[in-house]
Amino acid sequence: MRIVVTNPDSIGDFVLRQPLYQALASAGHDLFLIVRSAVIPLAAQVAPGAIVAELTLNPYDAAFDVSGAEVQRLVDEARSFRPDVVCIAPYQRTTLDERLAEALRPCYTVGMQGVLYDPRSQSVTASGATLQLDRSVAVSEDARELEKNQRLCGVLLGRAVELPKPRITATSEQDDLARTALQRLGVRPGDYWVGCVGHSPYGAVRNWGAANWAGALSHAASRYGRRFLLIGSADEQVVTEEIRQRMADAATGCVNLCGTTPGLDLALGLIQNSAGYIGRDTGPMHIAAAMDKPVIAVFGGGNWPRFIPAAKTGVVLTVPLPCSPCGWMCHLPDSYCVKQIPAGAVLNAIDEVEAGSVQGLVVRQIAPDDALIARVVREGAAAARALRKSAEVDRSAFVRKLSETEGELRENRQKFSEAEREFRQKLSETEGELRSRVEHYEALREVMRGMAHETEMLSAQLGSARRAQEQVDRECTALRHSIETSLALRLVRSVRWVADPLRRAVLRLGARANRSGIVS
Repeated sequence: MRIVVTNPDSIGDFVLRQPLYQALASAGHDLFLIVRSAVIPLAAQVAPGAIVAELTLNPYDAAFDVSGAEVQRLVDEARSFRPDVVCIAPYQRTTLDERLAEALRPCYTVGMQGVLYDPRSQSVTASGATLQLDRSVAVSEDARELEKNQRLCGVLLGRAVELPKPRITATSEQDDLARTALQRLGVRPGDYWVGCVGHSPYGAVRNWGAANWAGALSHAASRYGRRFLLIGSADEQVVTEEIRQRMADAATGCVNLCGTTPGLDLALGLIQNSAGYIGRDTGPMHIAAAMDKPVIAVFGGGNWPRFIPAAKTGVVLTVPLPCSPCGWMCHLPDSYCVKQIPAGAVLNAIDEVEAGSVQGLVVRQIAPDDALIARVVREGAAAARALRKSAEVDRSAFVRKLSETEGELRENRQKFSEAEREFRQKLSETEGELRSRVEHYEALREVMRGMAHETEMLSAQLGSARRAQEQVDRECTALRHSIETSLALRLVRSVRWVADPLRRAVLRLGARANRSGIVS
């Protein structure tokens, strides 16, 4: 089959689909992947041999236009692939996914029984409300992404499958980029860990905290001589630098590379040449896990446990709370699910990984104590009361606005009724004028019809008169010819009548002369 697969999401999601794409390609299927620009450097490792179409816009942005030229370009490129199947890969699909599926009908559509994210309202709804898939795969929202992808793969292949863990390797070009950067920094391959410990201005709710990270990295640097290359996007540079500064003397072996170009290509090479990963739940964490690097990661409850890394070895830590998962719509003053991870638990994880005593991936859900549970309940109740109060205020404002609107509606209805009466009166007058004009037009048409009839009769009479004139002309010509002939004959006769006696007289005179002897 020829399969179009949508991947509008992030690095981690794309890495976790590597076993899915490998299974489809191994089964002989041709793939056409739609991926975000930031993910393009991963395409060759995640889905070698697939055709890749670049999505340059962010479908999660409120300004995203699903009817714009960019989306139409993707539709045209996908249509030229002549697909048999359209697969919506994300559990949380976007308006882009649905637009592509509809535009490529009658292709068979497959996807998860998930939710739809609306960028305009920044909210999610049941996905089946707008697009009916030909085959919808039932999965639990809380199931790990690897399990979801395995179920989706089974439907596409028509049989149950057991997918391996994601595995990728940096390209030679990406490895060369990293080795050049390491040489410039004076760092040897394998002598450092990659870290993602900063956050953007909007990502603090997901992170452990600058002081906590500074302590953990300082511990690893001072006790084990570890060096750290801290990577991330440009908007994570400020917080990452704050963490590095807090490390004081231990920061000597710590380099802040956030926002460094060429971005993901360099990150892939650096992760492959590293000794491991430490940080929060990020795309580079999943890359490190797929490269068989040990992972030490802190998680919050926003999407727990969907994105637990498929690492060969490592430790994942979180504090499970009753409000988890929340999709990071945290109602508490702070995200205790990640902020309350004890620093000692992370330091112990570092010690265990350094000692090689960790077997496989260890997931540690650190039970909250009674005080934290009471705090969460208390602050949750306070948040609920605040929301209720806000809702009551909003309700009062709504009732007031509704009353004002009803008054305006009544006033507008009255104005409309008056305008309607005026309109009907004007319409009646206009209809009367129109009828009068129609009658006048009909009368004129009758007059014109009579004139046309008279014109036809006059034309006929004129034709008859013309023919009669022609006949008279012919008769006059004939008469004139007859008269001329008759006059000529009469003239000849008259001349003969005069000439004959004269000739006889002349003859007689001649005879007499002859007799008299007169000779002329």
